[in-house]
Amino acid sequence: MHTARLEEILEFEALGLASPASAAEALASVLQARGLRLMDVRGVVLRREAPPLARYLVSARLRDELVDVAVIGKGVKRRSAAGAPARVLELMRALWWGGFGEDRGLTIPEPLGLVCDPPTLLQAEVPGETLECWLDDRLPAIGAVRLAGGWLAKLHPFDAAGVPELGVVDEAAKLRACAERIGARHRGSGERSRELAERLIALLAVLDDERSVLTHGDFQPGNLIITENAVAGIDFDHAALALAARDIGYFAAQALTRMYVRTNSMTAGWPWAAALREQYLRRRPDGDRGFSAYVARTILEVLYYRLGESPITAHPLVPAWLEWCEDTVANAERELR
Repeated sequence: MHTARLEEILEFEALGLASPASAAEALASVLQARGLRLMDVRGVVLRREAPPLARYLVSARLRDELVDVAVIGKGVKRRSAAGAPARVLELMRALWWGGFGEDRGLTIPEPLGLVCDPPTLLQAEVPGETLECWLDDRLPAIGAVRLAGGWLAKLHPFDAAGVPELGVVDEAAKLRACAERIGARHRGSGERSRELAERLIALLAVLDDERSVLTHGDFQPGNLIITENAVAGIDFDHAALALAARDIGYFAAQALTRMYVRTNSMTAGWPWAAALREQYLRRRPDGDRGFSAYVARTILEVLYYRLGESPITAHPLVPAWLEWCEDTVANAERELR
C-alpha cells in the first residue's frame, strides 16, 4: 500500500472516522443506484475533537462525464450509546423521505449510509454556512432565523412512530448534575443553583401532560446551515420525544448566551429568539407552552458546560447568569400558574 494512503487510513481511524477507502465501500452501492461508477475517494479531516468530522470528495463517472460528490462523515460523540449512529441514520432517512428531501427550502442533509467500524455516518454535504457565522452580524440574519422557525414547525408534527428507539429526556437528572457542577466550581453558589434546579424540575413536572413531539434536541445556530432562501437542520444525535418548547427555548437560550459572551448584554440575542418563536407560532399556534422554563433550563446547562470546558473564563459569568436564570424561572412560574 502506498505510504501516503497508509498514513491517511491511520489518521482517520485514530480519530474514530472511516478511512476514505471504507467510505468508498459504503458509498459504492448508493452511487451505482444513481447510475454512477465510483472512481476515487479522497478525504480531509474537518474536526478532530469529538464528534470528529471528515469531508470525502468522491469522483464518479456518469457515462462519459466525471462527477464530483462531496460527502460529510461524522464520527460518534464520547459516551455515545451503542447503535446510536444507526438510529440517527434511520431517523434521517425517515425525515428525508417524509418530506424534508423534496423541500429545498426546509431540508436536511441527504443520508447516504453508515460505516460500522469505526462508526461514521455518511451524509451529503449541504452548501452554505451555519447560522453561528452570523452571531457578530445579527440583524441581516433575521430572515434566516425566521426560516429556521419554519423548519422547526415542520419537524415537530412529523410522525415518528416508525423511527426506532426514540428516547425521552431525563430533565431532572440533567438539571441536578448542572447544579452540582456549578456549586462545585463556584464557591457559594451550590445552594442557589440546587434551588434553581429543583424549581425547574417542579415546573417541568407541571408540563408532563403536554403532548410530546419529535424534537431536535440540539437546536442551536451551529446546527443550522443557511443559504439565501433555505435552511438545513443538521446533527440529530440528541433527537428525542419531548415538548415542542424544548427546542424553541433551547434556541432562544443559546442565542442569548452566545451573544452575551460577545456583547455583555442579556438582551442582544432577543431579536433572534423573538423572530424564531414568532415564525414558529404562525405555523403552530400555542405550541410553545413552557418556553420560559426551557430558556432557564438551557441557561443553566450552558453554564454547566462552560464551567467544564473553560472554568477560568466561565467563573465570572456565574453570579449574573444565576440571577438571569432566577428571573426567567420566576417568569415561567407566573406563566404556568
